[in-house]
Amino acid sequence: MEELRSTEILDKEIQSDAKKKAEKILNNAENEAKELLDGVETRLQLAQYEKKAKNEQKLKDVQRDLDSSLPLEKQRFLVSYIQSSIDNSMNDYFCSLSEAETLALFSKELTKYRDTIASSKVRAFVYGLNSKEAKKELEKSIQVLSVEETEFNKILPEKDFSLSKKRGIILETEDKKIRIRLTLSEIVSQLEEKYREELYETLFDGGIN
Repeated sequence: MEELRSTEILDKEIQSDAKKKAEKILNNAENEAKELLDGVETRLQLAQYEKKAKNEQKLKDVQRDLDSSLPLEKQRFLVSYIQSSIDNSMNDYFCSLSEAETLALFSKELTKYRDTIASSKVRAFVYGLNSKEAKKELEKSIQVLSVEETEFNKILPEKDFSLSKKRGIILETEDKKIRIRLTLSEIVSQLEEKYREELYETLFDGGIN
């Protein structure tokens, strides 16, 4: 009986010692696992921070590019808008003129070149106007050989300046050495070149924001 009790005590001691060792192993494993998980969490947080930092830097780069390009884009838009507004105003005015008023305007323009072709006979190429009426107006001040109907931009290259009515007379001396352009396109070109600032001031009352 004494031996049996001794054996039982020994078994309990062995079990107790084994339990302690097992608990120690489990605690160590839990601690290692916790450290591992903590490390993973730290790495995840670091990765998220780095990604956020990169995204924020990219956003700053994009914003910087936008800030640097917007003033230029704004300037381009304003220039385009101003030019378009001037062209539209020119179109409204010149297209409101009757044919007789347009011919009178061309006749006035012709006075600038009268001395140049005073002794020459000229051929006239007309578009957007009645050729007979154009001839009558021209003959008041120069010698006209013929009047031929043509199309805009066919005899000489011209900008249209968004004019919805394209009217013009192109004069050519008999020897073909001189060509004179009496056209709405040419008049608009001269006006915009000479009075661009005044046109801007008039249309936008001194400024645009």
